Amino acid sequence: MPSIGCCGIFADEFQLKNLKLKMAPEELAAFGDSAMIGNKNFSYYRAVIAVYIVALFFWSTGENIEAGTYAWWWCYLTHWTLTMEAAYLILAAVVSFQMDKIRAGITDKKAEYADPPKLVLVTWVLMNVVYCNTFLVFLMYWLLVYDGDTNAVSVQVHGVNFLLMAVDIFLSGAPLRVLHLWVPMLYGTAYLLFNYFYYLGGGGDSAGDPYIYSTMDWGNAYGTALFWGLVLPYVLLPLFHTLLWFWWLLGNYASKEDASWRASLLESLDDTTAV
Repeated sequence: MPSIGCCGIFADEFQLKNLKLKMAPEELAAFGDSAMIGNKNFSYYRAVIAVYIVALFFWSTGENIEAGTYAWWWCYLTHWTLTMEAAYLILAAVVSFQMDKIRAGITDKKAEYADPPKLVLVTWVLMNVVYCNTFLVFLMYWLLVYDGDTNAVSVQVHGVNFLLMAVDIFLSGAPLRVLHLWVPMLYGTAYLLFNYFYYLGGGGDSAGDPYIYSTMDWGNAYGTALFWGLVLPYVLLPLFHTLLWFWWLLGNYASKEDASWRASLLESLDDTTAV
């Protein structure tokens, strides 16, 4: 991101080219790095939280298998997002550990925008899905679903996992673009369609209710279900994505993670190559 004033930052951010999943060479050079704690520490951090989230995934599924409710585990947005988060963190850790190799593969250091390597692209897409959807799951659970009864797994899949993503956003050198809000919106749309067609097919929850979430009871409260079905993916997810972009900007400011830092990564690559 250019090191310019607020108006310049917004003008640069809202260029239509930022709708695409392309990035500048200096952005690719910084993708798995962190100006605040350095690539090595960031790689180990991501590896640790990847192990934690994968363990949480198996803990959650294991409890449901034991309780005989595993068939319904995959119906919840919480668990869709936990699965995406585990995949993201595994790939993000791999990318961070592979940054020297990724930088070495940058051939045109003066290109404006280019397609990133497939591993980086998939990680970037998952990043856009996971960041704001963990925020959505966190807020919606505690505001709409929580009934006073919870357990250790629920607290972690509806809170701790988002806090870890908030730290990841703050530390990461990967570009987060406002105009990529279409990525989490597509994910939200996919879940909305699943939820609705699951109901049409006679699906419900493990307690025998004809819905997954009571706020989306298509049979008995269609208006309310439609309201939340439209608000969640088309209002809240874009809003949360934008709020997290500001949080990412704050992390950039705090760590001096700007265009000059990203450019220095390319320059250091040239120096290494020369040696």
